[in-house]
Amino acid sequence: MFFVISKTLSFILKPLGIILILGFLLILTKNRTKQKRLTFSILILLYIFSNPIFIGFLSKWYEPGTIPIKKLGHFETAVVLTGGISNDSEYGAGFVGLGNQADRIWQALQLYREHKIEKIVISGGEWRKGYKDKPMIENDIARLFLIKNGVPDSVIVQEKKSRNTYENALETQKKIGITAKILVITTSFHCKRAELCFKKQGFKFQMFPVNAEQSEVSSIGINSFLPSSLAFRQTDLLFNEWIGLLFYKLAGYV
Repeated sequence: MFFVISKTLSFILKPLGIILILGFLLILTKNRTKQKRLTFSILILLYIFSNPIFIGFLSKWYEPGTIPIKKLGHFETAVVLTGGISNDSEYGAGFVGLGNQADRIWQALQLYREHKIEKIVISGGEWRKGYKDKPMIENDIARLFLIKNGVPDSVIVQEKKSRNTYENALETQKKIGITAKILVITTSFHCKRAELCFKKQGFKFQMFPVNAEQSEVSSIGINSFLPSSLAFRQTDLLFNEWIGLLFYKLAGYV
């Protein structure tokens, strides 16, 4: 129930949800003054939410900086959090389709090749409708990607029960226990929530942020002041994280 409620409220409180609610109010109201105010509010919010400078400052403030691999210490275990690692393209049996968060599994591969990690835990199940009818879920695709790129199957541990970040930490703890300090690999904007969840489970760990959104909007030019669909998407991702943190605190997850 908490899962369904959090997903529903999450949409309503995100940029697109806010704008849609204001749009419905605009359609329903008969008052000319209120119509003008609502129209103005929608336009202003659309500009702010899609403004590269706005999201650039938010990302730089919220996201941790990336860590050069050469400066990273050695870890026995790295935990890769799924969620966008693969896409739904069907290339046929034995072929891998990577998603917009695939840098998580790619960097795990890089770290293994550089002898920075010895074991890779892929943490994350599948919650989408109809996934049981598919031959492979995202966790399996991530494993296949590693194997096809030379990682021995004996090095890979799959945790396939978790459906969210809290369960990532909880089920990983059940799977491998509290051992030596681990490395947690996830997207930069997701690091804060993951950090709090793994700390709650008593892990000793270091975060390894990947695919920082701030790097895509850091330069300032004329285009920085123009609305951008990419900036809107990035704003949506940050709102999703903040709302997620709020729900996690209310639920006692962090």
